[in-house]
Amino acid sequence: MSKRTLAALVFVTLSLACIVQALSYYGSLPEKVALHFGLSGQADGWGSRADLLILHLVAVAVTVASFLGLGLALPRLPDWMINLPNKEVWLTPERRPQTIEYLATSLLWLGSLTQLLLLDLFYQTYLVQLGQASRLEHAWLSMAVYLVAITIWITRLMARFKKGESTPA
Repeated sequence: MSKRTLAALVFVTLSLACIVQALSYYGSLPEKVALHFGLSGQADGWGSRADLLILHLVAVAVTVASFLGLGLALPRLPDWMINLPNKEVWLTPERRPQTIEYLATSLLWLGSLTQLLLLDLFYQTYLVQLGQASRLEHAWLSMAVYLVAITIWITRLMARFKKGESTPA
């Protein structure tokens, strides 16, 4: 199994898990639910459970469209639209296919991290809706972990393309 296939499998699985999460909680929710939470994690905006379902599914769909869509579009993008260190080296005709493959695979992993964040934040939201928590318990921690993961992702990406001597794996 290729690295990209594995990344795609993980991304699709997490995306489906987000959809299953939304649908499985929907029937248990009260008609009026919290849709927005302040910095303290306390609910401060309300709507219907259908609104929450739509919000959840749209968040998942935007994530899928963004990460999967961009990965699929990469091979057709002109070089000037791809911002990489040393792109004159990495986007030469002989290196471009491997570079695009690496970028598309990396985007799928970043998309997977994003779907994990959504799973966690919506789980915390559902706990509030069901009276099992009074506020989002660890939204700040979730965001901090996500930001650290993104920082690591960016650092690895920049390090991979910093030098023009080796071909990306």
